[in-house]
Order: sequence, then C-alpha cells, then structure tokens
Amino acid sequence: MLIIQEAKMAKIIANIYTTKYIGSQEIAHAFFEILKEANLLPDKIGLYEPIKTKFSLDKAIEFWTLQEDGCYEEGKGYVGKYGSMIGKKTKPSFLFTMTWLLCPKGNLNYITFFVSPTVYKKHKEAIEIVFKETFILFDGIYGNITHEDPKERQHVAGSLETRMPGIFWCNYFGKKYIDFLGENQILSAPWFKVEKIEDKVLIGYLDESPLSQEILENDFLANNIKAHLGLDSFGDPEEERWNEAQGNYDVYQVKNVPKLFDS
Repeated sequence: MLIIQEAKMAKIIANIYTTKYIGSQEIAHAFFEILKEANLLPDKIGLYEPIKTKFSLDKAIEFWTLQEDGCYEEGKGYVGKYGSMIGKKTKPSFLFTMTWLLCPKGNLNYITFFVSPTVYKKHKEAIEIVFKETFILFDGIYGNITHEDPKERQHVAGSLETRMPGIFWCNYFGKKYIDFLGENQILSAPWFKVEKIEDKVLIGYLDESPLSQEILENDFLANNIKAHLGLDSFGDPEEERWNEAQGNYDVYQVKNVPKLFDS
C-alpha cells in the first residue's frame, strides 16, 4: 500500500474501484488527457516515495504500465502482474495514487485522489469532472468522494469483496452495484441529489458539499441511506471498534455484497 506524506495531510479523499484492467497505454494516455483538460497534470511522478521524476507524458505512461510480479498465491508464488504509480501537482496541491493488478482470478484496481478542503473549494468543478470522467474511463464499479472524518468514523477493515465501505458525501454506483442493490432502490433513497449517467452509473449526494457541518459532525444522513439500501451490505463500525478493543485485528466482517469476479 502506498503511504504518502501529502496524503496523510489531505482532508478530501476520492476513490474509484474497477474490475477492469487499467494498466494499458491507452488507459494511461486517456487519463492524463483528462488531467490535462482540467489543468491538473502532475509536476512530479514516481513509483513510490520520494517522488522525484519530472512529469512528461512518455515517462508517465511508462510508469503507469510498468509491470512487476504480483497476485501472490499460497503454494504457487506470484501468478500475475502488478503496477502502481503516484502523481503530484504542487499548485494547486493535488495528488493521486493508482494501483492495478492482473490476476488469473480477477482484479480489483483503484485510483485515489487527495486534496485539501481549500483546494477542493477553489477547484471543485475541475476535480469533480476529473473524478466523473475517470470513473467512466475505468468502467468503475464503485466510487466515493468524502471528507476524511466520516470516512474514519465508518471505517471497517476489509475490501469491496467483504463489505460496502459506507455512504459518503458523493457515492458512485456502477452497473454491478445497480444490478445488486436495484436501480429503483438507489434512486428512491433519501439523497440530497441523485444523477444518472448513460444508464450505467448512478450518483447519490448526501448534501450540497462534503464540508457541510451535518456530514462532518455525524452520520445521520449516511445511516438513513444505509437503512434504505440494506444495512446488511455495510460494515458495522461499532462491531469493528469492539473487535479492536478485544485485540481481534484479524476479524473481517463479511456482508451481503455483489460477487465481483466469476471465479
């Protein structure tokens, strides 16, 4: 897992998850074109910290597509490939981390963006366009944009294969989740606003801004949506805290979630 100092200081975090292979030159080129249109191309790029390489499109695509051994299986060793990179822009401060896998049993790949509340407020439209266009490019299955406080309150260890991570300010549902939860069920939830993209993506917003006091101070709005969509799909933060208090750090809650891979 990539641990980056700037990410630790960020307050607005945006995640996109996909089962699509995203380690190709075509995907890389299209992603950096999205950043270029939004004036958010990184100044520096790298495979890990410290980030020292000056950005160029050729070098960025090289880093994005670089393959290393990955997908470790007990008794077999590495059976697939792995790639990751970091991109950082200084003004405005904007950071992303990307990881992809190419495994025989399927791949859960993701990209995460980090910005401060100040940068988000000033560049809100550009950041949200980058997120939306990247979600479509990646054929995303799930994504969210959130302040780190509700993210930490709702945190339950695991992955999309074991639980839905929560309900946050902005929630993207791709076709896999639309089919699983039900389109009408998602649309009829008590969102502040809901959008639909090309019959393939539904976007639900909890409030006008990820910085609204109600979102920052409590999970009342999120819990209403969870109850509507089905509490049995979401990790239980109280159970998580109880397990941690007992020292049960290797216990994972397994909830009612869509099957991500055929195998």
